[in-house]
Amino acid sequence: MTFCGTKNTTTENNNTEVTQQLPTLMAGYMYIKEGLIASNSDQVKTTAQALLGNLEKELNTASASLKEEIIALAATETLENQKIIFQSLTTMLAEMTKSTGSNIPVFIQFCPMAFDNQGGTWLSLSEEIKNPYFGEMMLTCGRVEETIN
Repeated sequence: MTFCGTKNTTTENNNTEVTQQLPTLMAGYMYIKEGLIASNSDQVKTTAQALLGNLEKELNTASASLKEEIIALAATETLENQKIIFQSLTTMLAEMTKSTGSNIPVFIQFCPMAFDNQGGTWLSLSEEIKNPYFGEMMLTCGRVEETIN
């Protein structure tokens, strides 16, 4: 599920809960991204399982689709399928971060060659490009598309 560029219209209480979840979500997301950069599907799966365990008590109904993506990522064995799910997870986490704001800059990065030249995005805490879709093969392929503050 994507938000198609619309703001999350959850209640104020749910927005507060989502804001509290972001540090845990973002940290887990970054470890998942590192696993993809290293082309290590076991690391991606293990990290997604750990993230799910950490968030089990925190995820509210506003985050149900995000939880489904993390469950799918934790159950997926192949790097190609993990990358597809990661793209969806990226879209959701980017929209959550835009909606709630961030106390540090979060960079939305884009590789035009990912997914058979359809393009793929990912989040980073650094402007430096480290492409999770191609790893070492094309590590620096991409650009910063947007910064969330």
